[in-house]
Amino acid sequence: MAGATQLFICDRKEVVTMYLSFLINPTVNHDQGRTIWQTIQPILDQARCAYEFAFIKDYQHAQRLAHKSYERLHHHQNLIVVVIGNDELVNAVINGLIPPVQQEDKIPFAFIPTNPNSFLAKQLNVNHSPNTLINRILTTKKPVEINLGHYINSADQVQGYFINRLSIGLSAAVDQLIGPGPIRTWRYLRTAQQASKQIAPYNLMLNVNRHHIIFPNAINTQVVNFPFTRTYHFRNKQYLRPPLEIAIAKEHHQWRLIWGLWLMFRHQQLFLLGSQRYREKWFHFSASKPLTITTDHEVKGSHLVNLTIDSVRYPFWDIIKDS
Repeated sequence: MAGATQLFICDRKEVVTMYLSFLINPTVNHDQGRTIWQTIQPILDQARCAYEFAFIKDYQHAQRLAHKSYERLHHHQNLIVVVIGNDELVNAVINGLIPPVQQEDKIPFAFIPTNPNSFLAKQLNVNHSPNTLINRILTTKKPVEINLGHYINSADQVQGYFINRLSIGLSAAVDQLIGPGPIRTWRYLRTAQQASKQIAPYNLMLNVNRHHIIFPNAINTQVVNFPFTRTYHFRNKQYLRPPLEIAIAKEHHQWRLIWGLWLMFRHQQLFLLGSQRYREKWFHFSASKPLTITTDHEVKGSHLVNLTIDSVRYPFWDIIKDS
């Protein structure tokens, strides 16, 4: 009965022209990407859906493949890129999917996470089984627009996009040290301890709402993007409108920093304990020395920091609504 239902869904007139392009990280989370693909591919075949798939080698490879999607738009007008992997893979794909200047159409993306408990999976409401998500993808008629964080670093004329968060300082150092592979509890705690010993404080100047604020001895700066305009903040138990929130933490005792990182790792806190937080539509901040920048835990390297951050809208292929 389930197979018949799936076949009926895909044979509907408004869905039959859908063309799905899957970008899959096969090895992440103990080969979960490959397992998920083996689970949903028979559903696609039985439903006679048009699709293609590629196993990505690394995040740069994923970004290149995503960017090449625009070359196929004149063949497949209803092209949708489906990401099967982790938050970092989504970040790479999004940065590849941002259309060229001369291209007005945006290719929607969908996300089937290999770790349904990740922050991004919960924010996008895709923390469900692969079978549930592929059926949601197949039954969706049009995308919903979500917020993407957008940054420009004037220091080196680099720009990019993120869905979850941009970090500099301590949390970025943890992302850099921990590297690829499964993140287990003790490995994370050891890495957090190592990073807290290595990171040195920096001076940060923040421009928010036309006010200039100086933070001497800052240790961590994070900007979190909320994909949906009307987002429920799980800590404050209220709806928050502006899509961006920035938090700056000053130097504290080492174990207080490690405890704060642990709470963030467990998704019990968005920011380090004691952070000063501001919520606005855009921010500008600069730091007194080069620092590692990460977006959605993907390391972007060490840069002089002179960042302007705002948000843009992008189509996300799902049936959920942004109210």
